[in-house]
Amino acid sequence: MLISRVLSSTLTNVENNKIAFLRLSYLPIVCFLIIEIWLIKSESRILLILAILLNIYVYSIFCIGIHRLNLIGKRANPPLGNIRLKLREWNYIGYLLIIGLFTGLAQIVGLIPYIGHYLAIVLVIYVFSRLALVLPAVAIDRSLSIKEALHISKQYHLETFLLLGVIPTLTILPLYLLDYSLISQIVSSIYTTTIMIFNIGLISQTYELLVGVEEDEDSSSINI
Repeated sequence: MLISRVLSSTLTNVENNKIAFLRLSYLPIVCFLIIEIWLIKSESRILLILAILLNIYVYSIFCIGIHRLNLIGKRANPPLGNIRLKLREWNYIGYLLIIGLFTGLAQIVGLIPYIGHYLAIVLVIYVFSRLALVLPAVAIDRSLSIKEALHISKQYHLETFLLLGVIPTLTILPLYLLDYSLISQIVSSIYTTTIMIFNIGLISQTYELLVGVEEDEDSSSINI
C-alpha cells in the first residue's frame, strides 16, 4: 500500500541521513526564530512584508535541500544547504505561488453557510495534495507540469490526500498550543523545522514511488 511504503521510506531516510538533515536545519531554525519574533514585534507593514518574503525564501531553499537529500543523496547539497537564489529556487517559489493560487481559489467554498469553513479546509488540503508532486521535481531539476501532477496523482488521490494533506496538517496542530513568549518561539522554530523534514520527506518519497527518479549517468553532473 502506498501510504505504508511512503511512511516507512520517509522514516528510514530520516534515520539514515539524520546528520545531513541536522546540518541543513541550522540556518532555518535561526531564520524562522528571527522571522517569528520579527512578525510579532514589528508594527511596520513594510517590515512585515519583508519578513514574509524572507520566510518564503528560507522555506523554499530548505524544502529544496530536503527534496534533493531525499531523492539524490548527500552529494546533492552543500554541507549547510544552498542559500543562493538560482533558476531552481525561483522556479520552486513560482510553483509555490501557483499552488497557493489554486488553494486560494478552493477557499471560495468557505462562503457556504455553516459547513463552508470545514469544506474549505478539506478542499485546500486536497488541492495541495494533488499538486504537490511538482515541487520535488523542480527541486531535482526534473520537468513535471501541473497537468502531469494531477494525472499522476489521480489514481492515488485518496492516498496522496492522507499522506500529503491530512498527516502534515495534524503535525502542525501542536503549534497552536504555544503562546508568544520567547521560549515558545524557540520551541516553535525547532518543531517547525523538524516536522518540515518529515512532511517534505513525505512528498519526496511519494514522488519517488509514483514518478521515479532517473539516475544520472555521471554523478559529477549533478548541479548544486
